[in-house]
Amino acid sequence: MKALDEAVRSYVLQLAPELQRRWGKQKFYNLEQVTQAAEASGVTTEFIVYAHAIFCNEPEFRAHYRGLRDAFDYEGTRSAIAKRYGGGVADFDVGTLLMMMG
Repeated sequence: MKALDEAVRSYVLQLAPELQRRWGKQKFYNLEQVTQAAEASGVTTEFIVYAHAIFCNEPEFRAHYRGLRDAFDYEGTRSAIAKRYGGGVADFDVGTLLMMMG
């Protein structure tokens, strides 16, 4: 769990500013933008599904992960993030996560 915690923390603290720097402040980014920014910023991509759940909208997430062998569920992934890092608030944004991570 420590590796996952560190990954999610880096997505919030490092990836969020990188996305904003590259593409401006947006409510959601597309999967390609999130993946490119993650690779460029040096954060781990081992748990990229969590970054996609944080920064991408539901239709984009579902379109990408549907049909994969290890299919991920948008609501389930965001719910796991909310329970562990967002004080249980399922409708979180990066600002919420920043506050909860202190």
